[in-house]
Amino acid sequence: MNIDVISQSELEDLLAKKLEENGDQKLNNWNALYHLKNAVGEWKKEQNWASPRCYEHAVRDDDGNVLACGFLSITSRPPTHVTFRHVFVFEEARGKGVAEKLYNFRYHKACDLGVTRVRMFANIPSVPYHLASGMRFIAFNKAKQPFTYLPLKKFDTLRDYGAWLDSIGPRAAMDLVEPQVTTQVEKVISKGGRWYTDEEFIEQWGSPLAPKEESSLEAFL
Repeated sequence: MNIDVISQSELEDLLAKKLEENGDQKLNNWNALYHLKNAVGEWKKEQNWASPRCYEHAVRDDDGNVLACGFLSITSRPPTHVTFRHVFVFEEARGKGVAEKLYNFRYHKACDLGVTRVRMFANIPSVPYHLASGMRFIAFNKAKQPFTYLPLKKFDTLRDYGAWLDSIGPRAAMDLVEPQVTTQVEKVISKGGRWYTDEEFIEQWGSPLAPKEESSLEAFL
């Protein structure tokens, strides 16, 4: 397997081919084709293909066939953050380490570009995988999709990054990106979302959201 860039024309041709193969079968949130279709539509609508701050990559097999795709965008104004956007793995490639390879690639790509904050919404079916891979979340949007805005620090793998977040806890992690994290979550709340409860922080982070006066930033140094 290898990872390289994928062009708009190649992705659109791939979508047309996959839709023809799919026929009249219904698409849903569990299907890679569903996410491919959304990615092509949204990326084109937002004019991201021409943006130097947007990146599109594909995992390919030895014959060049696309197994998975991942997208990310980086803001232009400081404090700069990366948004992990669309990611999908075709059904025939699942269970072979493709998703982990792609996830670590996106993570390292953002870190190598000097980005120190990450923003993301997770599709509900993929939440267990995101958590196992090392991502942590702090709120829900109206559709119950987990949301995050956290400091980004480079480690060997995304799992190591997740272990670091767990070690400092959600309060210290969020204090590293204040006041933007509160602003970001308030936007989500204004549209029908909410913060995690303490029980949800414990379930995903292993610890509750400590009071602000108990936070320590020394763990970041």
